[in-house]
Amino acid sequence: MSQYFYHQMSAELAEKLDIPVLAYPVRKDKTLGFIFKEKLAICRILDELDLFLREHPEHVSAYREAIAKLAWLEGLEAGRNGFMRHAAHYLRLGLDYQPNNLSLRAEYAAALLSLDRKQEALAELEFLIGHASGGIEPLVWILAARLHTEVGYPEWAKELLKDLVMV
Repeated sequence: MSQYFYHQMSAELAEKLDIPVLAYPVRKDKTLGFIFKEKLAICRILDELDLFLREHPEHVSAYREAIAKLAWLEGLEAGRNGFMRHAAHYLRLGLDYQPNNLSLRAEYAAALLSLDRKQEALAELEFLIGHASGGIEPLVWILAARLHTEVGYPEWAKELLKDLVMV
C-alpha cells in the first residue's frame, strides 16, 4: 500500500472547474506535479485519485463527483485535440465512478465511435437510449440506428428509427 500526502486545491480553481474543494491524494514517491507546461494536468490528478480510491474504496463517496467531472473535462480536452484513446480512457475512468452519468457516457460513446470501436459505441448508445428520461437527443438514436445497420442488424435500426418518430 502506498503512502500519500494531500494536495489542497484552491477554492478559486475548484470553483473554476466546478468541483468540490477537496484535498487530493498524491503518492509520496510521485515526483510529477499537477502542473505541466503551465496548465493543470488533470490526467495526473485522475491517475493519482484512481489509484488512491482503488486502495481506499471507503473514500469513493467523497471523491465521486470530482472524479467524474475531472474525467469529463480531461476527455473533452483530449477529444478536442484529437487524442481519442486518451479521451476514451479517462471518460471510461469517470464512468467507473459514476456509471449513470449520461454526459460522460455520451462523450465516451463518441470517443469509441471515433476509434472505430463500433460494438462498444453501440452498447453505450443503447445505454443512453434505455436510461434517458425523455430528453435524449435524436442524434443518439440516429447514430445507434446507423451502427446497428453497420454491424448487421438493420431490423433493429428500423425499430429504433420508428421509435424515434413516435417520441
